[in-house]
Amino acid sequence: GIGNSAVNSFYAVRGVTAGGESSALSNRAGEFDFGLPGLGPLPIADHCGTISANQVWGPNAVHRLTCSVTVAAGVKLTVLPGAVVKAQSTSVAISVNGTFEAKGSAENHVVFTSHRDDTAGGDTNGDGGASTPAKGNWQGIQVNSGGSATIDYAVVRYGGYASSGSYALAYVTSGGSLSLTNSTLAYSDQYGVRVAGAETPVITGNAIDYCDGYAIYI
Repeated sequence: GIGNSAVNSFYAVRGVTAGGESSALSNRAGEFDFGLPGLGPLPIADHCGTISANQVWGPNAVHRLTCSVTVAAGVKLTVLPGAVVKAQSTSVAISVNGTFEAKGSAENHVVFTSHRDDTAGGDTNGDGGASTPAKGNWQGIQVNSGGSATIDYAVVRYGGYASSGSYALAYVTSGGSLSLTNSTLAYSDQYGVRVAGAETPVITGNAIDYCDGYAIYI
């Protein structure tokens, strides 16, 4: 991929103020954003199943995926800078039939990781550090035919479960659209990025490291 780097892989919060921004976010339809930064552990917002109306996931809650989440056709899921999304098991994926936008910033990346990863969003599984994240803890982000995903300044790690259908941290199928830029993808049980079909995805400026398979597989 143009401008991408790979290590140990083969190549083939945003602040929210109480009186201003927080109020604006909490009044927006579909906004999942609770609490304020710096006031103790972040609350947990659980997500599971089909998203059938537009939603916005903000940085003041840890977004835990208790089962796979599907963005329905015609629906948009927006993940804001600084948000942390954690997958609970190997059966969990983010499946996109509509529009998925996860655009962080150089200062506040969006993070997609395992619920065992205490370095992002704290001890979400509540085991006090007894468990540690590993490759294949969850599946990844899958963009299906007719779906569109824009991922910028994000971190996606500890996925790519090898027994899943996608085998990658980010997977775009034939007929899907993917823009993946300025991001870090790491610790995949298989591929970093998998492109199936004749798409012309934008994949540039990324670091794709520590994947058991190819960093980018086309």
